Amino acid sequence: MAGSSQQEYQMGQMGVRRMLRNNNQAAVSRIYHRMLKQNKVRNVIVILAIVLTTFMFTAVFTLGFSIAKNLNQMQLRLQGTRSSIYMEHPSEGQINDIKSCPSLFAAGIQIDAQTVSTESGKYSYLLQYDDDTEFNENLKPAITDINGSYPKEENEIMLTKQMLDNMGITSPKVGQNVTLVMDGERKNFVLSGWYTGFAKSSVCLVSKKYVDSQGIDMQKDGRVSISAKEGKGDKLQDELEKNVTLRQDQKFEVKYDVQSENGSNRVFIAISIGIIALMILLSGYLLIYNVMYISVTKDIRFYGMLKTIGATMSQIQKIVKKQALYLACIGIPIGVLLGTAVSFGVVPLAMNMLSVDREAALSSAVSFNPGIYVFSVVFAFATVFISARKPAKYAGKISAIDAMKYAGNISGTRYKSTSGGRPWKMAWRNVFREKKRSILVFASIFMGSVTFLCVNTFISCMDADSYIEHYIHNDYVLYGDGESDNSKPQATMADIADQMRNIPGMGTVEVDRSANVRLPFDAELYAPFIETEDDPESLATFYETTTNSEAQYGAPLISVNSDMIKLYNKTARQKIDIDAFEKGEVCLIGYVDSISASERMTDKTLTLVNDQTGRKRQISVGAAMMRTEQSAITAGYYWVLGGAPEAIFVSDAVMDDLFPDAEISCIIADAEKGKETEVTPYVQRIVKENPIIAGSDIKSVEGSEFKKSMLSLEVIGGGMSIILILIGVVNYINVMITGVYTRKLELAVLESVGMTKRQIRNMLMYEGMFYGIITTVLIVTLGSLMMYGAGRLSVNIADYAVFHYPYVLVAGVVVVLFAICIVVPAMVFRLVTKDTVTSRLREAS
Repeated sequence: MAGSSQQEYQMGQMGVRRMLRNNNQAAVSRIYHRMLKQNKVRNVIVILAIVLTTFMFTAVFTLGFSIAKNLNQMQLRLQGTRSSIYMEHPSEGQINDIKSCPSLFAAGIQIDAQTVSTESGKYSYLLQYDDDTEFNENLKPAITDINGSYPKEENEIMLTKQMLDNMGITSPKVGQNVTLVMDGERKNFVLSGWYTGFAKSSVCLVSKKYVDSQGIDMQKDGRVSISAKEGKGDKLQDELEKNVTLRQDQKFEVKYDVQSENGSNRVFIAISIGIIALMILLSGYLLIYNVMYISVTKDIRFYGMLKTIGATMSQIQKIVKKQALYLACIGIPIGVLLGTAVSFGVVPLAMNMLSVDREAALSSAVSFNPGIYVFSVVFAFATVFISARKPAKYAGKISAIDAMKYAGNISGTRYKSTSGGRPWKMAWRNVFREKKRSILVFASIFMGSVTFLCVNTFISCMDADSYIEHYIHNDYVLYGDGESDNSKPQATMADIADQMRNIPGMGTVEVDRSANVRLPFDAELYAPFIETEDDPESLATFYETTTNSEAQYGAPLISVNSDMIKLYNKTARQKIDIDAFEKGEVCLIGYVDSISASERMTDKTLTLVNDQTGRKRQISVGAAMMRTEQSAITAGYYWVLGGAPEAIFVSDAVMDDLFPDAEISCIIADAEKGKETEVTPYVQRIVKENPIIAGSDIKSVEGSEFKKSMLSLEVIGGGMSIILILIGVVNYINVMITGVYTRKLELAVLESVGMTKRQIRNMLMYEGMFYGIITTVLIVTLGSLMMYGAGRLSVNIADYAVFHYPYVLVAGVVVVLFAICIVVPAMVFRLVTKDTVTSRLREAS
């Protein structure tokens, strides 16, 4: 019985709680729907803010993802293969040891066959077999437009589109005959396929049956081509040295791997996108929060009435938040769709900006990823939620009595003055009457304006003329590949230099020569270079004890003319004696990273050795070039040995003495004045027709491409910053509209006690003017510091950049801001005062 009574008591209590529970969900839903219908202007502004915010998030995330992916792809295409490590004449056991390395991506086999040429004899190519791993894993990611298939039969061949063009085959077909010259005899191949390559290549792919028929095998004429997993290049090298036993005639040839840059590129892009996203988040928050806050204060009496009839704080907060959520559900999809649509124009523009002289290699594809939309939607919803949270809290916390008495934020300070009623003084007080709202408006307009100015300052610092003057000192520079194969019937760099001299309108043609010079190792002498390595002591010990002739300490020796040294002296911290340089008494060594390292190397005596002839020469270091100064010297051949100088620049006298047969590595030429447009097509044709030319700089082309890339940057950066300005301006307009409407009673009272409409309008225009003045002061002071920071950033990123304060642009922005700040209040007041004073007093009360 006792248990039964207890159960009945509990059931009774539950029934009481059900009776007392305030369950008005249907009423809350009806109220928020009706409030949405009543606040149409507010809804439009909030939706516009959400659309702009979501649009910016989507466009920025899509742009960042596409740039990262396309840049990585471009770097791989320009490298020509995923491989960066090679070993000649591998055995089966060595290949198995290589494949056991955990950091390995792929290990393919390349087997060289014969050298062939076109029927005209103008172009020479190497027949090479790639196994399935090499073709599919290492080569395929770096090529595009693959037509047909890899050769299978003995007489089949696969070529690049460039090779076919050189042969005059503009419309290739699978199965057509291709004639090449081998050992002076014509040989017919069947075209099995072709592709577009982006790196300089003279390799024609043939089948396994072909190399077998020629008696060529992997251990005699082949090499293993090794690629690392992304970011694991250094680790793979350590694993190879540990796992693979090399013969005396073998070594791992390591080339620079562009994949090593991908991680740093992604980090840089991620940081940049994160900063931009944060600015968008803050700007969107300022606008949405301000609109919602003003909307709540405007309807505060209504919320007070709801409280008098029993509405709880959580229910009122739910009404405000549900309105924001409803508007977000409308604005976010529109913003995502607009951002996606605009990305199809913005991404190609951005790729165009980054594709100076490498348009084909850099894809303009727009990369879409579910993560982009997830981030965009999450960021947009977070912005809306954060923006609506405080206004909802404010609406729920205010008491019913305070809400019913609310008549705007009235200052408690009383002013007694004979001139205190002047419109401009009243306007000044009104600006700061609601301090929180005023600060938000100032912050919003300031952020948009300064972002626009900073972006334009950053871009304007990187002027095309400064770029050309800093980097491109001559009209034409042709870089050789640093290697020459006399067995191939192709033009040498000396032949090309003669061709350049014979071009009509060509002025001067100079050449740089290069050779590999051995430097007898001295740990103390070369300490500034050894100390830059991770383990300088072990490296020094290696150079002191190694007997491998190919691992001896050395550097590229490059001859340059005195004009380059004069150009270097113009900007160099440590100048060099030109007469002593020409006589061969001093050299210029590079590159060091600090002033102290430069000073330690200066005046030291180097011993230069030609290992082939045994010839030696001593020379003094006239100056050690800082890495930041290297653009003054144009040189085309570098190889880098760990802990050694990257280059030693000497005069022709030194080169003639040590290496009289040194090869030309770089051709430097200038057209006669006014003849550049006539000479350039000839130079471009020479570059295209000679595979030995690894790269070229043509001043007119580089300048044009740079200007085009800067235009793309201006469009993208300017467009984004204009949207941020628009957010600030919309915020200001909304504040003025709602401010004037919520003060209808106050303005009507002022008019009823004798203040004219003209005086009231002037007062409101003064308020706008004060917004403009304060924003201008912020722009000129804090904004100028931020613009200076943007300018310094551009100078740090691009050493050719020059900071110029954007006086004209700042003046233009200030004029536009004043026009908007003064005109908007006058227009709003005109709309409000259409009714009579009595009508407005009656309506407000």
